[in-house]
Amino acid sequence: MVSAAECRVETSEYKKNFYVDGQKLFCEFCQHVVNHTRKSIVDSHLKSEKHKANVNKAENLKSACQTTLDTANIKINDRELINIALVNAFTKADIPLYKIDKLKSFFLEYCKNGGAITSSNHLRVKYLPKIFDIEVSKLQNLVKDKQISITIDETTDACSRAVIHILFSFNNYTKLAKTKFITTVDSTSIAQLIIKTLQFQAENERISFIISEFTEERDSQPESHTLFAKTTQLTTARYRRMFNCYQSDIDKMNKLVAQIIHNSAGKVKIERDELDLISMKAAKRSKLEKEAVQTVIVNVEESRKLRISHKINPEEKEILLQLERYKNSPLLPKEFVNKLVEELSSYENWTSKRIRDWWYNKYRRPLLNT
Repeated sequence: MVSAAECRVETSEYKKNFYVDGQKLFCEFCQHVVNHTRKSIVDSHLKSEKHKANVNKAENLKSACQTTLDTANIKINDRELINIALVNAFTKADIPLYKIDKLKSFFLEYCKNGGAITSSNHLRVKYLPKIFDIEVSKLQNLVKDKQISITIDETTDACSRAVIHILFSFNNYTKLAKTKFITTVDSTSIAQLIIKTLQFQAENERISFIISEFTEERDSQPESHTLFAKTTQLTTARYRRMFNCYQSDIDKMNKLVAQIIHNSAGKVKIERDELDLISMKAAKRSKLEKEAVQTVIVNVEESRKLRISHKINPEEKEILLQLERYKNSPLLPKEFVNKLVEELSSYENWTSKRIRDWWYNKYRRPLLNT
């Protein structure tokens, strides 16, 4: 009986499609055992529709990987191919990559090149970005030279964070192009996010914009909108004011995008209108001038107080003359100082420290200088 190894080396076509593992002949693309005892069975397997479909699928995947990686000057090999294919399968199935670590023994026993599968952390760091680049390349090829529409969908996640989804619509297809968590949802942030997403489309003139929140008829009554069906605090006037603000931001965003993409003349003010900025500058200038005047007044009053505080009237001077008996003494007795504080209590700002300072400057300092 012909062995599996002998059967594999019989023709070059067999070498491309089969490999031997444990005296059994496995199909390279279908990953199951093929009966090698009869040549007709092996040939019929190669001609089957399932085998041809698996061959085409593997070639397409390798071509997509090779195209993206060649642009980054990275040479793909079998080890990288199996890791890229594994990450691609797990991400499409929405399976966390950390579960790969628990399947290593299975891969080693039942999968060809199972030992080439690396750890989940390495897959996440090295191969997941490559899968992302492949998907970006696919999306760029899909929207190339096509009339597309951009849909901006504003929503919140489970933690109440603002989330923006940007979707491309073309030929009855809708593809998610970008998901972004942002802290401030306004016309400026939305416009900047759209401009960053335009890497997918080279011809900007072919792009049309659809804002999902404003595709409805806006002439209807604002209070009938489903978003405000159960509110109890907003009046009809507040509804209309809110909707007018929305429309104003949308107009600003469209002007900004048109200015940047189509190089239209004129500069669009993003944050506030010119009149708003002028009034804010005037108010700020008035506030600063007022604070400066108040600071000058305060400083003048404080300097006057200091000058007044240094003037000693004759009654105070007569009491302070008692310090002359200690002019040759290195220190003032505490009891004597406390006595003077009580005598000067009817006058302002006399403390034990000020009395000691006055005694030192009047008697001790001139003595020490001589």
